[in-house]
Amino acid sequence: MLQQILQDMYIDPAVLDQLNEEQKQILFLKMRQEQVRRWKEREEKAEREQKKIKKTESTKRVDWLLGKDGDVWVWVMGEAQGDKPYEQICSETSVEARRFTENQRKLFSDSDTWNRDEHEQFKPNGKDKVDATCKVFEDAKKW
Repeated sequence: MLQQILQDMYIDPAVLDQLNEEQKQILFLKMRQEQVRRWKEREEKAEREQKKIKKTESTKRVDWLLGKDGDVWVWVMGEAQGDKPYEQICSETSVEARRFTENQRKLFSDSDTWNRDEHEQFKPNGKDKVDATCKVFEDAKKW
């Protein structure tokens, strides 16, 4: 009967009235011990689960810049006051990319750096885009 009371954490008032004061004290003490035991179990389980989650989480994270309204701050390229138009930014970037690619080609022209079969000359691929293939070198200068 005690096991059932501790499992349910409930005692029928009629049964409780039949117990003397000492038995009531012992019963309430056992019920409290059971509560503490269950609480500790839940805490340990939650801690184990949190450790599992931390192990699977990456140490990298992203913090978003927030605007005055508390929402994520967004800048639309070319639409803010003083911005260059989007087309101008793209064409300047394309020119820089061509210049960089040509410099890399000159630097490594003696080696088998370029896949000459596919891309002997720059081939336009749509608006302001250039296709070229190049092997990546770790010591290549960043542009």
